[in-house]
Amino acid sequence: MNIVKEKQHICLNFLGIKIKFLNLKKLKYIIYRRYFKSLYINNCIYPIISRRTFMQRCIFSKNKFALKLKKKFLWKVTLFKFLTNAKLEIPVMDFNITNKCTLKCKDCGSLIPFYPEDKKWTITFEDFKKDLDTFLNSVNSIYRMKLIGGEPLMVKDLDLMLEYSLKNKKIKNVEITTNGTILFTDNQLKILNKYRRKALIVLSDYSSNKDLKCLKYEQIINQLDNNKIKFLHPRDNWFERGDIYNRKKDIQSLIKTLKRCWQRDCIALFDGQYHICTRSFAIHRLTDFKFSENEYIDIRISPPPTEKFHKRIRNMFLKDYFSVCSFCQDPSKIRIPRAIQTKELLFIDNT
Repeated sequence: MNIVKEKQHICLNFLGIKIKFLNLKKLKYIIYRRYFKSLYINNCIYPIISRRTFMQRCIFSKNKFALKLKKKFLWKVTLFKFLTNAKLEIPVMDFNITNKCTLKCKDCGSLIPFYPEDKKWTITFEDFKKDLDTFLNSVNSIYRMKLIGGEPLMVKDLDLMLEYSLKNKKIKNVEITTNGTILFTDNQLKILNKYRRKALIVLSDYSSNKDLKCLKYEQIINQLDNNKIKFLHPRDNWFERGDIYNRKKDIQSLIKTLKRCWQRDCIALFDGQYHICTRSFAIHRLTDFKFSENEYIDIRISPPPTEKFHKRIRNMFLKDYFSVCSFCQDPSKIRIPRAIQTKELLFIDNT
């Protein structure tokens, strides 16, 4: 019997039969940092903050011992699912429904100012439904699904997308991130009020930029308050993320970058493609950069994904680096002003 240790697996050769096991000694840290930590926060902490149920409010929020037991149990279940290739619970997923926006922020995390007019798109409800159904068939649940852009309130089918995602039992929470330049329609408010236990609005505060005269925060806040819809209004400055160009990092540098990245535990769905982050999709769409194997998933392939599609999602969480991380500087704690506008079309340097 021969035992060979690889980076992510232990290969056992017994009487000519090869058996692969996950090398948990190597992967336990990756699983914890890139998957479990976010899963725990969104499964245990996030519902407590929003005070959704009597059980969460009166038992887990006031009893640290009970919360600790729940964390241990969840960790063992998580490891078991990775060992058995079971379908996963997704902690956080960005669902980008458009890259059109009413603003043009120079330091936009989704790289909106880098898209020329012929590269801009908005997903239809039919494609939204098809992509979401394909994804949900491969996972057990999504704890937080964030509808983002661009500016999602520019999407004419947003009402249908909201209703469809909010009523789906596999999706525990739905968030909309808006820049505060467009008011909600009466129908959107009606839907958000109907499912207000699951809905949350993130109203980005760009009022520090005095040149922006199109902001409608007071009217939007009144809309949300009158309809009893929960919202956040974050005012913190952004973290500096650096210029976008190919730094040609070696593997150790790529590992370091992902390890410190604030988006390492998130996934993003764009126009039928499943990426590690918003920047990855922009680089894929706007440059000729060659992605390595299994660094993104096309969920609109023909024929449709088989039952093994969930294994590809799992394998993305097990990766300790992505080659596309070469375009990012190591995460910085330097703060920069929000929503500084640019009139120019920006470019990604892949030379």
